Amino acid sequence: MEQGNSESSQKCESESINNLHQMWAANSPDNKYLVLNNAIHLSKKSDLPIPICNFSAQILSEETHDDGQSANTVFLIEGVTKVGKVLPSVAVSAEQYGGLNWIQTNWGSRAIIYVGNSYRDHVKNAIQLLSTEPKRAVVFKHTGWRKIDGNYFYLHSGGAIGECGQDDTVRVLLGGGRLANFELPPPPQSASDLCEAIRSSLALLDLAPDRVTFPLFAATFCSILSEVLVIDFSIFLVGPSGSQKSELAAQCQSHFGKKFNRTALPGSWSSTVNANERLAFTLKDSIFVVDDYAPAGSSAEVSRMSGAADRLLRGQGNRSGRDRLTSDAQSKLSFYPRGMIMVTGEDLPRNHSLLARCLVIEMNHGDVNLERLTVAQENSASGKNALAASSFIQWLAPKIEGLAQSLLKEQEKFRTSLEFSGCHARTPDIIATLLTGFNLFLEFIDERGILSQGEVDTLRVRGRAAMTEVGRLQVELNSTEEPAGKFMDLVRSALISGMAYIADAKSGHAPKWSPGQWGWYADAELMSLEQYGSHQPKWKPRGSKIGWLDGQSLYLEMGAAYGVAQAMAKNQGSGALITKNTLIKRLVQKGFAMKGERKKNLKKCTVEGASICALHFPDRSVLVSAGKTGEVGEVGEV
Repeated sequence: MEQGNSESSQKCESESINNLHQMWAANSPDNKYLVLNNAIHLSKKSDLPIPICNFSAQILSEETHDDGQSANTVFLIEGVTKVGKVLPSVAVSAEQYGGLNWIQTNWGSRAIIYVGNSYRDHVKNAIQLLSTEPKRAVVFKHTGWRKIDGNYFYLHSGGAIGECGQDDTVRVLLGGGRLANFELPPPPQSASDLCEAIRSSLALLDLAPDRVTFPLFAATFCSILSEVLVIDFSIFLVGPSGSQKSELAAQCQSHFGKKFNRTALPGSWSSTVNANERLAFTLKDSIFVVDDYAPAGSSAEVSRMSGAADRLLRGQGNRSGRDRLTSDAQSKLSFYPRGMIMVTGEDLPRNHSLLARCLVIEMNHGDVNLERLTVAQENSASGKNALAASSFIQWLAPKIEGLAQSLLKEQEKFRTSLEFSGCHARTPDIIATLLTGFNLFLEFIDERGILSQGEVDTLRVRGRAAMTEVGRLQVELNSTEEPAGKFMDLVRSALISGMAYIADAKSGHAPKWSPGQWGWYADAELMSLEQYGSHQPKWKPRGSKIGWLDGQSLYLEMGAAYGVAQAMAKNQGSGALITKNTLIKRLVQKGFAMKGERKKNLKKCTVEGASICALHFPDRSVLVSAGKTGEVGEVGEV
């Protein structure tokens, strides 16, 4: 290891020490550090300078990296070794700078700090003191709206768009990979170019049925309004492989960069959930497509993907991140979605509350017009969709700050006018939000004179009809996945498959109304001629007893019924039920069962001569379509 210059070298250099001290006096007031032969030296008063490392380095610039939640200082440092080898420039956060580990990490074995008392501290101080005044700049680390010098700008990887168009002086650094594709072109200057771009974007509406394209189109431009419009839901585009769902999602994503296509979407379910959460945070006020949700393979893989979907989409629905602590138990900043998440997949998550936080759009083979899709792909690749988005953004820039109140009123007007019987509380809000964003886009193209008034009115009517249809489909989907309805479906399946049966409340034998529907089967070989006669089969139960019939009433022993339903859910791969006590409450709230006079909504009743507490369903037909007296299968009381 080098320990300093030789004695002869020291004599040669001693003559110039005074001049070197003067050279660095401006940057090192106490004359502690100087550079000899490209290496930093420590000078102690009249002593000869001591080399403390074999390189010199200086801070070229000091940047504030702002992600909209926190701001971190980053130094850009360059160096050179004593033999003249240039060391690559390196970006070092202020937090990492003092530890000096970045030297070996980035410069490897070529840069050496010598062994000595506090030499590492001296190198740290020397680099700062020997650097000329660094350039200072703010670098933004996210897309979307920011107020800069009193005006609103929309950030993208190529700079920012404001009221006057593109501003290349605003620096944006999103990171590597496909984040660099979030680059918008300058807004079109000519009316003809603007018209061509808008019509290219509107062509998305004619690629598939309105129930598919209108919510996708509305979501694309709604995402730009996340600054002033609460986007607390995701879009879930579901359909079989080959239904072109990823292509449609790519058309939406291409409004934020012409390089986006089906094979180059920003998010994937093969990525870690932490990576997707960070992307959803970075991509503020924009669409973030996460492609190919298809849980398959081992149970561990299915569980991993389901958990990832739950975390990401629930974060969007709650507009919150996952709180964490640092190693010293301090709160760590969480990353939460700040735009609009759009998911494509071949299957849906099985969690009802999670689906309620999504607008599900179902696709089938043949929904997409492939000829029109080809033209749309060419237009998006040429940047026309991105031009449409940049022109909308330029129009919004001077208005965005004052839009919050007017959009809230517009959203409330739509919400109160929507009528979806039996819907989840979130459904009208989702549809109203999309209609609000869609109508604002129509206001933009109407003001710019791109379409005739008749064309705008037609789009407004089509949009309202399409959104209403989507809302009704969402109600149907939510009803099948709602916990109470799901439980009833699972019990029906258990009765049909032979996993469970319902008995007569008095005798404990087969009910006299269509025993086959209540989990009993006819065993002709074991017929009882004395009891039933020569033409009546003997009914035998299958599976576990879960309840009883007493006239029109049905009583379920919820411990047994809940266990059977859970087992059936596992067999169907539909996910676990909510807890038993919560399920009972939901069954009462939905009107399936009656509120009991006892604890936990159970009713005291007598079955098979014993007193029990069971959940009372006043109408047995809620579970199966019970047969009428006298129909085939009636066996009478036994």
